[in-house]
Amino acid sequence: MAQITANDPEANTARYGLPLLYPGQAHKEVHHNEALAQLDLLVNMVVEGIAETPDGLTPEPGQCWLISGTASGIWEEWRGSIAGFIAGEWVYLAPQDGQIVQVRATAARMVFRSGFWRMTPTMAEPSGGEVIDQEARSAILALRNALEQFGLMV
Repeated sequence: MAQITANDPEANTARYGLPLLYPGQAHKEVHHNEALAQLDLLVNMVVEGIAETPDGLTPEPGQCWLISGTASGIWEEWRGSIAGFIAGEWVYLAPQDGQIVQVRATAARMVFRSGFWRMTPTMAEPSGGEVIDQEARSAILALRNALEQFGLMV
């Protein structure tokens, strides 16, 4: 790994911009703790819901919201991003293509693709038809359950 210096533009990680430590850095624990706090928000991400503004929210440390594409006020410039609440203030995280979040308010999953958050597909239980084939229905249900278990469908 190349050495990082204080004036290096690569003093943050490439994907999420987490602060990196560099030789001779004072107060390394501040940067290290900041990176850990951001990782705490990112790993197995759960957002409380989708919001247009932080007004009216009563966040607890570690809670996150997806910022709506129609956000206003102080969140307007962060549309489509993730707002996490750490140490009494908002931290903004830019989503990465393919990132998946669980939305606590709706129990849905969303994926970030091509600049937009999209709901992951859902699959209804098999029903209808004139002839009911229990074996086929059982196989379809097993497939659906496996896809849900692995987080590919809701």
